[in-house]
Amino acid sequence: MIRERLINKEVYEKINRAVSIFAQQVLDLTTDSSGEIWYLAPSSISKIDEGKGVVAFGKVSGKCLAILGQDIYLLDQEGRLVFIDSEGKQEKSTLIFNNPRQMVVFTIDEKPMFLVLEPGDLNLANDDKIVSSILLNAERIALVPGADYGEPQTPFFTLSNNQIKIWHGDDINNLESYKEQLLFNSSDQILDFSVDGAVNLYILFPDSMVVLDSTGTRKSRIGLENIGPGSRLIFNSRTGNLLLFNANENVVETFSRVKPGEGELIVLKKNYPNPVDDYTEIEFILSQPLNLTLTIYNLIGEPVKVLARGNFSEGRHKVIWHAEDERGNLMPNGVYFYRLESEKGVAIRQLVILR
Repeated sequence: MIRERLINKEVYEKINRAVSIFAQQVLDLTTDSSGEIWYLAPSSISKIDEGKGVVAFGKVSGKCLAILGQDIYLLDQEGRLVFIDSEGKQEKSTLIFNNPRQMVVFTIDEKPMFLVLEPGDLNLANDDKIVSSILLNAERIALVPGADYGEPQTPFFTLSNNQIKIWHGDDINNLESYKEQLLFNSSDQILDFSVDGAVNLYILFPDSMVVLDSTGTRKSRIGLENIGPGSRLIFNSRTGNLLLFNANENVVETFSRVKPGEGELIVLKKNYPNPVDDYTEIEFILSQPLNLTLTIYNLIGEPVKVLARGNFSEGRHKVIWHAEDERGNLMPNGVYFYRLESEKGVAIRQLVILR
């Protein structure tokens, strides 16, 4: 469901490079499969090229922009879905959305699917019809990069009224099956947020960016200045960098992950089988001896059972969990997380119990 990912203790630092965007207003910002940055202005789409700066792609008018691979999708001023090929030729769909706020594109069975956020609604659509809808009053939505949304219980996240919520359901094609769970609540204004492939969350405030793990536990904070409304935060899954568009200064800044030491100290593998019926096997690999703890958590971050604690040698290790808590009670169906923690870093993955 979610790609194998190492998470060492880490921070982000700003690369001393900022790209100015010569547009009065940026309506949307995204990246393509090669990691290049694209943005939508009121009358054009442009790409930020590492060597050439801002390169205009074509004159269009729209509200939302999304890119899948090298394919460009636009919601125009009418809210109509438009496909734009590499030569700028447009093909309009019959789909029209009501005042769309955001569009996210992903694939199921190698076919493009679209999540479109409207005032009061979230719609799932293919290229010619709406497949499913749910009543949802949110400002932003984020998917997990690289996750398989054809599998049950794969989460997405929403921002509404300075709250980040995680949503799980049995079938993305039936959005009504999804239920929300509060993950993070702030008394300060949240401008935007993003998610990486390891389900770490990056939350943008006017004066900082806060990094949380998938349970909502705070990992780090980065101080910022003069970040205004309309600013956007994007995790670039190709480069592993964070991209910050500062609407106050009309610049895109890049934040690069910095890891202490070299090499992958902790690799936490995907459990098998998953979904879990009566048991599952969790495997992890260490590049050096470590003192660590492996713990199962429920969806709201409460510990369920400690599976392993102590000193472990370099190499491959396997632990069996029989889907029970510390008292031996079987756990109900649902989403859980297993967290491997040591002084060198933390790794987290998700599993599902489904009997």
